[in-house]
Amino acid sequence: GGDILDLTLEVVAKVSSSSTTVLKEAEAGESESKNLILELERVPDSSWYDPIVEMFLPSVEVNIIEEDGRVSSKSTILTFHDPYKITTGTSKTQGTYYVTINGVQSNAIKFNRGSPTGDTKVQFKEAIAELLDTSTSNIAMYFHSDVSGVYEYRVVFKSTIANDVNEISVSNDFNTGNVTFGTLEYGSSSNNETQNVTIETQENVTGEYTLSFKYDGTSYTTERLDFTASITEIETALNEAITIAGAEFEVTGSSEDFSVEFKGTLAKINVSKLSVSTYPVPTEASGGSFELTLDGESVNVAYDEDATQQAQNIETAIASLSVVGENNVTVIVDSTKNDLTTFKIVFKEGKTETDISLFKFNTSNLVNVSMSMQTLNNGKEAESEEQLVSFNSTAKSGTFTLSWSHDGTDYSSEAISLNATKSEVQSAIDTMITSLSEASIVVGNWTNSELELSFEGNLRGIDVANVAGSVTAKLNPSTVNKTVVGTSVTEVITEKKELVIDHKAKNYELLTGTDKYLTLTVDGQRGEVTELSGDINLNVSGFFQVSGSLSLIKEDSTVILDDGSNVDVDLLRIAG
Repeated sequence: GGDILDLTLEVVAKVSSSSTTVLKEAEAGESESKNLILELERVPDSSWYDPIVEMFLPSVEVNIIEEDGRVSSKSTILTFHDPYKITTGTSKTQGTYYVTINGVQSNAIKFNRGSPTGDTKVQFKEAIAELLDTSTSNIAMYFHSDVSGVYEYRVVFKSTIANDVNEISVSNDFNTGNVTFGTLEYGSSSNNETQNVTIETQENVTGEYTLSFKYDGTSYTTERLDFTASITEIETALNEAITIAGAEFEVTGSSEDFSVEFKGTLAKINVSKLSVSTYPVPTEASGGSFELTLDGESVNVAYDEDATQQAQNIETAIASLSVVGENNVTVIVDSTKNDLTTFKIVFKEGKTETDISLFKFNTSNLVNVSMSMQTLNNGKEAESEEQLVSFNSTAKSGTFTLSWSHDGTDYSSEAISLNATKSEVQSAIDTMITSLSEASIVVGNWTNSELELSFEGNLRGIDVANVAGSVTAKLNPSTVNKTVVGTSVTEVITEKKELVIDHKAKNYELLTGTDKYLTLTVDGQRGEVTELSGDINLNVSGFFQVSGSLSLIKEDSTVILDDGSNVDVDLLRIAG
């Protein structure tokens, strides 16, 4: 009942929070790249033989003539003078010879003018090996020159037969040119090591070779030398390539058959054997064109020996295809592929992250060039990262803000209503990253409690930081207003009285029908009374008949008991 003066009201916001979940990790895209390989058609490896291509097979031999530290092999010089049988006219075909060693004569040997360094030499080596009961690997035979019908060979006996060969003679058949021979002196351990290199090729075969030498764990290789390189060129290449301090090399002989003497710091020591790598090329020039087909569209590409120009030819041709387009492809030369000319095709710009079909190609118009293609990387689109920001709040209204960091820069949004529409949320995010060029964060779904985001533009395919959310619940202003001033009232309690209506003093007419009334005349002094009265007239089909007045009365009354005490009761009276 007092007047309250100092009542205050404090409003506390409901607890809210947010969390971020990565729905899908970003995956970087890839641009498609392919290799196109053009290879000059080389001759078969020398270990493979076919009479049809034999003319392209260079034969290379490297033999140690004199080696320091051991007695050198015995050498025999055979000189053939006009070794052809005279037949009709002046035509010369071949002569017949026999080798005799230790009194034993070989079978007939045909001197083949067309192959003095091939077939003829093989026949003599096999004949001598058979007479000495040894392998042909223990016999070296070197062809020196062909001057005015004179063919000179040097026969060297090696290994176990180096000192076991006595007199060797060669006899000729009738009408065949004569042959002279002689034996060189044995060498001694004071000699420098000398190695002989023989390169045999048939007519019109061109190509290059390198000489390699290994010393003290290091390999040295000359620049490529033409099959017809001069003695001076060979000697210069060796001295420039083999950079061992104080080492010198002296070369004598001819382009096809030359000897290398090791001098200077390599003098009078046992050194490793020279090795030769050959690079023969076809006699017919390479050229022509090839056809590339992509998705049913074809284009012709001209072959060019210049790799840079060839790359440009390929790039121009592919860019002309409607399925590719200009500026959407780059072709570069892979200079690391040694003898293969490899061109790397990379798709870009409008074809970046695009899966390009396989190329088909037709090389029927290429001359002495083979071609192949391979896919290095299949193009594929980058996949955007997707995040879900969840707001955990029981507040019916409020705002939230978003914050995000990228490349060292922090971005924050303005306050966004929890009841904002999707477009309003998108607009706020666009404003947040407006300084980030060519990037976008797209609202996928917004339920007022969960926000799905995907990172597009130049953010696509990048693993980005999580977007963070912060929720602020809305607080309504609060005041305390006094609606009733408290007071204190004193009330005097009196005895409870029952109030009744006295119809005796004033009758009450109750409407019961049209112009019909019931008049109540109950005396108020009787207290609470319930009375029902009326006339009754009952006739049951003539069997009996009842008529008269009937009343029911319920009222409060006092009854005097036998002991004289009064008791208040509800009295029911029935009268008729």
